[in-house]
Amino acid sequence: MGIASYREDIFLRFLESTDKRPPIVPELPPTHYCPFCTEGFVDTTSLTAHLSQRHHGTRPVLFIGGREPDQISVIRETLSSDQIVILPEDAAAHLRMNGEWVAVRGTIGVKGLLSRERDAEITVDLVHRFDPVADPIHQLYQLWLRIPDKISLDAVDLAFLDHLAAGEPNMGQVASFLCDDRCSGLVNEYADALATYVRGLLIRDQAFGTGVTLAPAESDDLYGQSLDVLRAFSRPLPMVICGLIRFAFNDFNTADQPTGFERLDRCNGVLGELLGRGIHSSEDRGEMLKASSFGLCPIDQAIDRVLDLAGRLNRQTRWGPALTEECRQTAGAGTLPARERIKAQALWAATAMRLGAETAAAEPLRQLRSSFPFDEWAAGHLDRIEG
Repeated sequence: MGIASYREDIFLRFLESTDKRPPIVPELPPTHYCPFCTEGFVDTTSLTAHLSQRHHGTRPVLFIGGREPDQISVIRETLSSDQIVILPEDAAAHLRMNGEWVAVRGTIGVKGLLSRERDAEITVDLVHRFDPVADPIHQLYQLWLRIPDKISLDAVDLAFLDHLAAGEPNMGQVASFLCDDRCSGLVNEYADALATYVRGLLIRDQAFGTGVTLAPAESDDLYGQSLDVLRAFSRPLPMVICGLIRFAFNDFNTADQPTGFERLDRCNGVLGELLGRGIHSSEDRGEMLKASSFGLCPIDQAIDRVLDLAGRLNRQTRWGPALTEECRQTAGAGTLPARERIKAQALWAATAMRLGAETAAAEPLRQLRSSFPFDEWAAGHLDRIEG
């Protein structure tokens, strides 16, 4: 019996060109079903993809002035309708004002109510019905509108000037200010925030003779409480107080925004530039310096000392040993709080480098190298000076 032969290379090429059909896999029955449209799927991955594509709902959100308020928020500024946004646009809104349901028509009705009311507790319940058979998504906001009018706020500012802006205030004057009839009613919260700033100031100055019994560290809490309320008011007095509080906290994020208090703005300009904040410009600064001024609010002794140092250093045209000693005494004063010592050291170093005395700047830079917020700035210059 013989064997049929075939050229091996031709046979192998034939096998390689043969269709390779995949084995037939029986179709699996669906075991997972969509709870909305009952469409079936063979696994959870397919079901999840279907839900995200066909039955996806988004949380409705209220934006006021470009940001979402907390679930419980106090609104202290007058709102315009264009500051109020609700997303998605097809979300419904149910409102309750002072405990009573209010009938409003869509987003326009919400905007009209929030921009009209001045003293009210408003609960906003946003509802997004993203699928006819799905439970809607709710988002609840409780808004306290406390928006006094300008005339009432002006009266509080004048009361503050009468009771607390002249001389050295004390706790008795703080109490008299709060008892002033001009500080009652809807402006009470605003007046209390101004008084809270002065209480914090007295603690920082350790004015125990005027009835202050809290520890110095409590001043930070009082300053924070005051800032939380006053930053909502675009008025000269709260703008200056907020600037002083941020300065006390070594917060220079808004150093490029003028407060109108020239000594503070000039010092903020120097320190803010070290942290990359642009110095604000004022075309009429020369006129501002020539204009008469009056006492607007008290300043704690530590900040006043730093601002005095900044003013003297700003006027210098050359560096010398006497200036070094003055900066060393101010920055090293045991009565100066730590955050004020940091600012004094930063002013010392910045001025010395501005006047070409980099060797004199090395001493404060070494101390600032581990001191927030000027640590990175100081380390970079110190490495350059010391090689």
